[in-house]
Amino acid sequence: MIHARPQRSGGPDESKVGHRLGDRFKLTGDATDSINADYNGSASAAVSFPANDRGNLTAARFNGTDASVTVPDPSGLTTNAPIDTTQSFTVSAWVKLANGPNTGGSQTVVAQNGSQERGYFLGYDDGTQTWKFDMQPTNDANFNPTSIKSAPLSGGQYGVWNHLVGVYDATAKEMYLYVNGTLARSAAYTSTVNFATQMVIGGGALYQSQTTDYLNGDISDVVLYTSALNATQVQQLYTATMATGQ
Repeated sequence: MIHARPQRSGGPDESKVGHRLGDRFKLTGDATDSINADYNGSASAAVSFPANDRGNLTAARFNGTDASVTVPDPSGLTTNAPIDTTQSFTVSAWVKLANGPNTGGSQTVVAQNGSQERGYFLGYDDGTQTWKFDMQPTNDANFNPTSIKSAPLSGGQYGVWNHLVGVYDATAKEMYLYVNGTLARSAAYTSTVNFATQMVIGGGALYQSQTTDYLNGDISDVVLYTSALNATQVQQLYTATMATGQ
């Protein structure tokens, strides 16, 4: 049985979600990790934090060119990352794309890099105008991810806040993408490589050793669990974090 940590003020209620929080980046003025200070992020100079961006919350704004948050910050954790991509995990975030459709390239919400590629990618696909969750099998120049995508975004989904959740269940060997608390798609997948260089928010996902896919928009409340949330728990997470922001 997994015992929840004591509840922090303003956070998702872990006694309801039933899984242990790994990391939480509220992005309310900086890139600190409210769960584990060892993984405080470092925001590039191009990241801004507009007040009252999501309800009464400050959020992080990214310029689509060179703005990103890198986790961990330079503190000796050069071979670590917040999660082990071979094990079950859940990654979630609120994101608001600039008014679209956005066609400047795929855009990173959250990703975790290895040395040449990203192990997972949660974000936006400009070619299909969808949200997507990718997982990459090899940490080399052979980019061949398993990708699951939402339905194409409508005009009303640009310029407003959406909640994205990517889940990898190592036991079921399945990956899932949820949008605003609802399952968009799932796919069979087995992860065998831990991509353990750094996690990035808002841009800087690796593609053949190049940092790319910068977000044009805003991100709030990035939450990671070191376990696979089920559909009911994802809905609870969506409801809990929506309430804190709106």
